[in-house]
Amino acid sequence: MIDIDGILTVSSHEQLPLIENARIVVINGYIGSIDSAYQQALCTFVERGGGVLFLGNAVEAYQGYELLGMLTGATRGIRTPRCELIARVSTPDHYITRRVDPSLAFLESAYLLTDIPPDAQPLWQTSWQYVTHTLTYVRDYGRGRVFCM
Repeated sequence: MIDIDGILTVSSHEQLPLIENARIVVINGYIGSIDSAYQQALCTFVERGGGVLFLGNAVEAYQGYELLGMLTGATRGIRTPRCELIARVSTPDHYITRRVDPSLAFLESAYLLTDIPPDAQPLWQTSWQYVTHTLTYVRDYGRGRVFCM
């Protein structure tokens, strides 16, 4: 359903035909298999200036899809058990992070990115087993933006 100001939160693949009416599409976790026609439609949407936000396990679930993998870029990561994580702003001068607290703690399972695309800007990072991992990043794709969290 189209939410506030053109934001489409997709929680099932049946909602994908609505992307043409949105400004931002939120893929909220794994929503089931996405066929190549809808993958292409999502890529075209972002190339033309739309935004897509991959939330929860969406990056982990869809990184192996050929076209969706082009949106997220090459990523690799590890899943944590539910635990306390402390997120730290890694790019304090970015327009998304410049007005937020420099760190926040939360209790959740997370997909910690060990590798992100070279053109991506990491926004929040955390330490896990003495190694810094990316929690969120943003990257340009065509005229649009891809945000992975």
